Amino acid sequence: MRLITEAVQADEMAIGRFGAVSSELQRRRFLPNMRARMTAILAAIISRQTVATELAIVGMNVILRRKKVEGELWSRFRGVTNHPADDAASQMYAELLLTRRRIAEKILSGAADEGSSAFQRHLLNLRIKEQRLEMELTEFMPAADLGARLSLIEGRAVADAMPRGSALVEFLRLPLTFTDDDTVPENRYLGAVLLADKPELPLLIDLGSAEAIDSLVAETRSALTGDVDLPSSLQGKVEHPKLARPFLEAGRQLRNKVFDPVCEALAGARIVYLSPDGDLARLPFAILPTSGDQYLIDSYEFRYVGAGRDLLRFRSPRPAR
Repeated sequence: MRLITEAVQADEMAIGRFGAVSSELQRRRFLPNMRARMTAILAAIISRQTVATELAIVGMNVILRRKKVEGELWSRFRGVTNHPADDAASQMYAELLLTRRRIAEKILSGAADEGSSAFQRHLLNLRIKEQRLEMELTEFMPAADLGARLSLIEGRAVADAMPRGSALVEFLRLPLTFTDDDTVPENRYLGAVLLADKPELPLLIDLGSAEAIDSLVAETRSALTGDVDLPSSLQGKVEHPKLARPFLEAGRQLRNKVFDPVCEALAGARIVYLSPDGDLARLPFAILPTSGDQYLIDSYEFRYVGAGRDLLRFRSPRPAR
């Protein structure tokens, strides 16, 4: 428990430093490492949450703070460069754009007009100048630290922003390894459930192979629309996809895979906020069949969010419990 908590705290500090002083190249190198650390932390929590229930709270907070945070990191930098705060920033941004244009022109022209070594040296100097300008522009960013702001997001705050009796389900598609014997990570889906009335009892659920679920999503869409559909990872790679089963059959199997395990943790909630990931973002959950001629829409009101922390932007005061 202590080691996992310390790993999360260290990662939050790294995100804060990253958001404050880094170039675009550094961002591109940092983001995959950040996602890999989040994946390792969640894998450790899933395998231990039954013996240390407080770990599920840590895991839920990690998901609420990190899922799709890449967009915030990029927009924070671009917000400054697209809307410079003063003349100095405007001049610096104009110089950055000119430098990027020269880099593009240099790459397109190649080394035709100069030797290979001179070409590489000139291009390297332009790249160095680009990074320097990007890092200097970060000085014009708002003083608020992104890492510190994200650290304030927690399950209880998000639960308070939700209507009573509702639930949030965060889906994540991640390459996971659960034991030291797993040398090759397997892409899997996780479901993280947060109840508005019981934020102290979140649950992280391993839903199984992402490839199998993605195939079911594609098959269900094909059966529903009559058009050929493929998992995102196979689009353009398969010439003769297998024929889809009838919609009710494929849809029920998909519901059994991705919603039934989550449903058990909803504790009767009928308003469900969904934050999908991967190919699940291509799935309208409400159409999944249940029993007889019933569908999930007959039992649940689904509301979609990009990430669970988005609920904090729209919260209104909730009456005292």
